[in-house]
Amino acid sequence: MMDAVLLVILNLLFIYSLISLMEKRLHKSYRDKYGAQIEEFEAVIYCFQNFDFDNIPKPQINQNTVYNNLLIVTSSYLKAYQALDMSKNQLIEFSVRNKELIKSYIDVLESLKLSTAKFQGLDRDAEVAMADVINKVEASIKKLTQEY
Repeated sequence: MMDAVLLVILNLLFIYSLISLMEKRLHKSYRDKYGAQIEEFEAVIYCFQNFDFDNIPKPQINQNTVYNNLLIVTSSYLKAYQALDMSKNQLIEFSVRNKELIKSYIDVLESLKLSTAKFQGLDRDAEVAMADVINKVEASIKKLTQEY
């Protein structure tokens, strides 16, 4: 009876050591095939989902593995995201400057409108020309204030 128990224990130890060796071999082959362990892939994906790009490792230059390609794609995405963010900020700044320019242009047109109203005693042709200028100025002011 004791021999049977000892034989079962030895068999279980042998099976355990085989499983342990197979697991180590599987991890090594996975690392050789994909370039990283599953935990490293999960860490990169987690950081990517949380926009935590500072904790993502930098890609290696002369390494052609799935993991390194994932790092390259992540790095490219980060650069595109930063460029898009910078473009958005430039567009917002341009919009603010454009509004300032339109406001200044409206102020100039208002001043021009007031200064042209002073010329009342001119001959008929000059009055028609001034009325045309005043109408164009008023139309410009109206259009700009609608867009502004």
